[in-house]
Amino acid sequence: MAGYIIVVIVVAVITFLLCVPVYLTFRLEMDKGPKLRARVTWLFGLVRKQVGDGKQKPQNKERQTWVIPQFLRVKGLLKQLAILVWDIFKRVSIKDMVKELEVNFRVGLGDPADTALIFGAIYPVTLLVDYYLPYPIRVQPSFDDDIVCEGYAYMVLRVRPVRLVVPIMRFAFSKPAIRALKTSIHNRWKRRN
Repeated sequence: MAGYIIVVIVVAVITFLLCVPVYLTFRLEMDKGPKLRARVTWLFGLVRKQVGDGKQKPQNKERQTWVIPQFLRVKGLLKQLAILVWDIFKRVSIKDMVKELEVNFRVGLGDPADTALIFGAIYPVTLLVDYYLPYPIRVQPSFDDDIVCEGYAYMVLRVRPVRLVVPIMRFAFSKPAIRALKTSIHNRWKRRN
């Protein structure tokens, strides 16, 4: 009898923890280069994690080649990842998820004619997005003789983990994900030995 009570309490606590929303805060600042900061907050602010400190990373002049990791080459994994992303977007309402959004940029290409051509395409889209969303989105042209990209973007998302359980479990127990896990573990053992 006591075992059943403990199981019920554990299930109730896990359900409660999955129902508590996770807040994701992103801030992108463009001054002399991009600075990205992200913060994850959970359990009403008791658990916090800051990702990125907003400092620019020194750019390496040498060209770096990027090799696709072995586990990403598993047949069918990219299809399963696409299905995972699609399932998450189906289950999560964007309207309920976005709590705050503010975009304010000033962009110029150096040549006023080029800037005008770019904004001829960008500005109607910006107006439509600004009309349909209740968040301030401003992208302004700069017709100076300098190349300019400065401003900031700020977004707060609220995600309820309970809505992500089914898509993540479906992905985690799919054949390509299990093969990718096996490949990753096998490659890690090979490197150690």
